[in-house]
Amino acid sequence: MKGRNGLAAVLLIAAAGSAVLYVQSGDRFSGVQPAIEDDSESPAEIRDYGELDYSTEQLLDQAYALKGIPFESGGKEPGTGFNSSGFVQYVFQEATGIRMPRIAAHQNDLGDNIPFDDLIPGDLVFFKNESLMSGIYMGDGEFMTVSLSGGTEILSFEKDRFWTEHFAGARRLTEEEKEALHPSTYSGHDHPAVKEAVQYLDTPYLFGGTDREGLDCSFLVQEVFRESLGVYLPRVSRDQFRVGENVALDDLQAGDVLYFSDIDSAKVETAGQVTHTGIYLGNDFMIHASRTEEMTQISYLNDYWNEAFTGARRF
Repeated sequence: MKGRNGLAAVLLIAAAGSAVLYVQSGDRFSGVQPAIEDDSESPAEIRDYGELDYSTEQLLDQAYALKGIPFESGGKEPGTGFNSSGFVQYVFQEATGIRMPRIAAHQNDLGDNIPFDDLIPGDLVFFKNESLMSGIYMGDGEFMTVSLSGGTEILSFEKDRFWTEHFAGARRLTEEEKEALHPSTYSGHDHPAVKEAVQYLDTPYLFGGTDREGLDCSFLVQEVFRESLGVYLPRVSRDQFRVGENVALDDLQAGDVLYFSDIDSAKVETAGQVTHTGIYLGNDFMIHASRTEEMTQISYLNDYWNEAFTGARRF
């Protein structure tokens, strides 16, 4: 059959039984109205994330307030307990709105490297034993982290020799990173997909999920482009990668969609295939539904992502 502009149109029946009309013209993928009414829901209301107002005092106050919270492997909330990186992530989000990564190694990819003698309150500190741990420098030689034996506690470099011996470095977020990791930066963005995507922050990750109770990476991209631009993309990331305009790495723009191979999959049959996707935000950051973060999150495109990068598409 023919579309309104004489383009070849294809009617695909989704797994859930809903029909959606896709139009493809050359390498450019164009969205049109769905063949039948779509029952998917976008976020119920526009979320107000507040403005970025970074305050070291508020950051430290928030950290101090969590003293005594017990250790919990993988913990990221006061009610259930923390591990070290979950503590750092929680403090930054609650005090400043900044969305820090969940994993200590990814936190260590951010910021400028800071010599020990140049530490100031609010800097990130890292320790290496069996694994990398993170914490927050509080000033006067003290820092806070979470350990199996002590839970969330205030420690001293001078008095606690174990931590001094295992000190692995310190980082300080740049002003550009603070902005990039704060949702308000994108709430009024010129690209409709970027502005829409930020409304899904914190949505739980669920492989195969298709609603606000839980969604996966390809559905996030599909839903965001449907809601914001009326572009109807395939459901699976590897199928999305087959359509759209190919974008060179040095030509990336906010709103382009990034695709990665061998992410979140240990299956032999998917080796080398596209298995993950996210929406580019600019300045080496993306928003995506992350299995590791267990939610939709803003992430820095570090070496882990660069090594898995397969290509980008513009829809």
